[in-house]
Amino acid sequence: MVGCGTGNEIERFVKEPKQWTITGIDPSPEMIKQANYNFQTYDNVTLINGLVSDLEIKRKYSVATFLLVLHFINDNSNKLNLLKEIADRLVSGAPFVILDIT
Repeated sequence: MVGCGTGNEIERFVKEPKQWTITGIDPSPEMIKQANYNFQTYDNVTLINGLVSDLEIKRKYSVATFLLVLHFINDNSNKLNLLKEIADRLVSGAPFVILDIT
């Protein structure tokens, strides 16, 4: 989950009967701190304070979400670069869920 913030979306997935391995990443230390507090009892949730570019390029994910984040990023090719960074870390044909205000 790119831009996971405090983990509102993660909460939905950890309550599903099927236990997924979830990785959340966010550049804000405060957001990750709150998310860590919210999911400290879940061993299937990994939270990373950083950028997508910090994730290993060799590790491929089977799905990605990018919810209500894009509007915070300057439109000076940073948006396109971030989308490419996400795509580079997905297995071929993986679902990519993106939702934004604008």
